[in-house]
Amino acid sequence: MGKTLSDISLRNHAQDVIYEHLIHNILFPLTRYNFIGISEDIDGVRIILQQQYFSRKFSNPSQKEIDDYLIYGLGLRLENKYFYANDYVAITDVSANGDNVLNDNGKLYFIDPIIKFKKPAVETLNYYYDKIN
Repeated sequence: MGKTLSDISLRNHAQDVIYEHLIHNILFPLTRYNFIGISEDIDGVRIILQQQYFSRKFSNPSQKEIDDYLIYGLGLRLENKYFYANDYVAITDVSANGDNVLNDNGKLYFIDPIIKFKKPAVETLNYYYDKIN
């Protein structure tokens, strides 16, 4: 049996975690993470982040609203149900059926989407930094 795309190009390394959150802050600034510090953990170190609390007073957006934001707003393609990507990242866990995307009068708040790299983390980060500068 051959390797799947996720076996080959979406494999993240432990050190990529901070890069995932930097990319999250670029793509989803309404739900940006703040770096608090680093702590010791049983398995090594743990990055401590803080994210604004969003109450359930917001509604769930439709899947079309999510699709439109990710496809037309961020330039991603729908590669599979709830799986959006470009040449640099793949994003999932962004469904209207859950509570990880909230809507407040047309503003979408993406809470902890799963971001995987298709290219090395530093290359991906440079790509997105170039886009915002």
